[in-house]
Amino acid sequence: MRKPRNSADFAEFSTVKAFSEEETQYDRHKGYGDVDVALIFPSDYDQTVGNLGYHKVFQILNTVEGVNCERFYYDPSFTKFYSLDSFRPIDEFSIWAFSIHFELDIFNIVEMLRKKGIPLRSVERRGEHPFILTCGSLTYFNACPLWELADIILYGDAEDPLPTLVKTIVPAVVKGKRRQEVLETLSEMETVALPPLEKEHRTLSVFSSLSRFPSRSSFVHPKGPFGRKALIEVGRGCLRRCSFCVTGFTRSPARFLPFDILKKEIEDLIDKEQAACGKAPAFGFISATPTDYPHLPELLAFLERSSLDFGFSSIRLESISDALLSGLRRGDQQSITIAPEAATERIRWVLNKGITDGQLADALERIARAGFREVKCYCLFGIEEETEEDLLAFARLVEEWRKLGFYKIHMSFNPLIPKPNTPFESRVLESEGTLRRKKKLLENALRGLCQTQFESLRNSQLQSLLAKGDRSLSKHLVSGHSGQTIQKQLLQNVRTQTRTKDKGSSHATIR
Repeated sequence: MRKPRNSADFAEFSTVKAFSEEETQYDRHKGYGDVDVALIFPSDYDQTVGNLGYHKVFQILNTVEGVNCERFYYDPSFTKFYSLDSFRPIDEFSIWAFSIHFELDIFNIVEMLRKKGIPLRSVERRGEHPFILTCGSLTYFNACPLWELADIILYGDAEDPLPTLVKTIVPAVVKGKRRQEVLETLSEMETVALPPLEKEHRTLSVFSSLSRFPSRSSFVHPKGPFGRKALIEVGRGCLRRCSFCVTGFTRSPARFLPFDILKKEIEDLIDKEQAACGKAPAFGFISATPTDYPHLPELLAFLERSSLDFGFSSIRLESISDALLSGLRRGDQQSITIAPEAATERIRWVLNKGITDGQLADALERIARAGFREVKCYCLFGIEEETEEDLLAFARLVEEWRKLGFYKIHMSFNPLIPKPNTPFESRVLESEGTLRRKKKLLENALRGLCQTQFESLRNSQLQSLLAKGDRSLSKHLVSGHSGQTIQKQLLQNVRTQTRTKDKGSSHATIR
């Protein structure tokens, strides 16, 4: 592609090109096809690298005959949006597929469409406009805020329906059929909603056999949340039923990758990395609870025999073993991440996070004996049952951990955000005043003991609104204002909104 002459465009082009050139790519786009699909992760590049759902969709779309799929990401400074693969601008792509996994990224979709002059309301788009497809984790529990924005919403796992969807739509797009005719070709798909046609989805797609199409990295980059680790999904869904988490309730049943298939994926990625860089990669194993993987002992033994460094996306405290900790330390890993959520056993039972105080203490002692000296801890606050004593207990925990030899402790706090389809769906986010009071209490109690990080209460309010918003919220999103203006308007509404329940629903109606 010819480099842009405009200085701002050239700076954007150079940023995208620099990221691309530092990647190790295991899968590449075709570079040709009857239809060009832009696969967009509506957040920054770092998050793009670490999301296996995005990687999987890229792999799927490039297996479909007649389709060339290329990767894009969102940056608030961008105006052209260049491909990470061919460096072409996004205007040249006829289908824009957004892989969306976090509520706040909806604002980035709005802003991207607005910047590119694409009508925000799907019913206002014409033949010259791209088709807007949305898929990803958000569709498992609430895609209502996307209703006015999207031409096509794919609900659930993409592996089975996405190839069918694209194979169906491509001939109609190539022939230049009217938008309505193109969308009507998808009207019989049960896991697809077509908002411009007022066609609802009838079921959620569940991919039952992970061995048919294992999920693993298509590319790695040092800026990813797992560094340069090659990622492999070892399980989907969750055996646990934490009351605040959608995964255990919307992505059931829990499914695991057979060990022989996992071993083959590891060996294939070793071959690809050695061909590209002359060395074996480190691996990251991804799942809601990867330490629940039923073949974990065999995996750990294989990794040790092969002298492979590895990490896990999360670790269940009651599943910690000496063999696991020894393997993690083998790669000179200094830090470990845990998620007890609450400092007292009483509140953990409220959350259905079945970890006793004894199990928590035993796990930290094991971690310290293994040689770890840094620990990052994910915690919740803003739970209606918690008392001041429950919050102050975090300080006592940190003091106990410091006595074990941990010299760097990082506590990350997020307000409890009730999600649909969970036991907490009828709850509401605690008031801003209550959350600020609890945050101040935690900050004072932990000052000088450890590092603390709190999610923005503003973002928590917006996330809560989007998580349970109904289609009336979608109308606000397509008002034509900038993403920042829409957020301000919604936050004003949040403080005065009348919460209602649609019949049989816990969605919030924004008035």
